Amino acid sequence: MAQVKVQPDNSLELFIYGEQANIEFFLGAQTPLTAGAASNKTVSVSSHPRKRFIGDTSGSTVSSHSRVILVDPGAKNGNSLPGKPFYVDELNDDGTPKPDGEYRQFTYVGAFRDLHAIFVGAAQVDCWLISSSGRKYQIDAA
Repeated sequence: MAQVKVQPDNSLELFIYGEQANIEFFLGAQTPLTAGAASNKTVSVSSHPRKRFIGDTSGSTVSSHSRVILVDPGAKNGNSLPGKPFYVDELNDDGTPKPDGEYRQFTYVGAFRDLHAIFVGAAQVDCWLISSSGRKYQIDAA
């Protein structure tokens, strides 16, 4: 399964990264965001001095010019995901963790208070929302 990026509320600068099926289990239907296509961009470089070696007293000056660079908004470095981790643990009706319930890790970019607000308003099941520091917040199904 592929990791997806979702923005549960367009009015908040909050993004959640994880498996789409796992995110939807806890928050309902979510539409993954798609990154823009890679493109070439032309940038201008101003003139600057350059030395041929350390201690060169008669360096040269590189004149201003333009260069073409690759811009890829969807590029990742390996399998790493941006943001801070958080965990969600499914609960029984009495507020205890289900023995065979769902326990998933995701990452988020944004404010944790916004993440908490999203779960309070949209959680599909009773769960613990566990911050990266280990703080637990009990969330009731909306």
